[in-house]
Amino acid sequence: MVQLAMRAFLFLILIFPTFSFGVTGKELLSDCSTDVSTYARGACSGYLKGTMTTYDLFIGTGAYFCPPANLTMLEVERIVVTFLEQNLDYLHLPASSMVLNALTLKFPASERDGGFTKFCPE
Repeated sequence: MVQLAMRAFLFLILIFPTFSFGVTGKELLSDCSTDVSTYARGACSGYLKGTMTTYDLFIGTGAYFCPPANLTMLEVERIVVTFLEQNLDYLHLPASSMVLNALTLKFPASERDGGFTKFCPE
């Protein structure tokens, strides 16, 4: 079932590439700023939650990061905002890749098989 979902997801990205690049790091940083409207803050939280949920769906294909079980969305937001603020030259990149990079640096997965397989230890 997961493989079918992953194939459908990849198919949609190939057909509609603008969806995968719809939000940039700059837009996400703007939405996640503390002095923005409630709507923008909701967009920030929703984007991060959606990215985390999508990652959870595809974790069977190999882990890139291993967040603690008690990680809150507020903590995710702080980690991502800090990463975005420290990497201003890359804000033109897709926000999803920025989120995954931030979390991978903060909670790196373990490696096995000479680094070819990444996993979250139990």
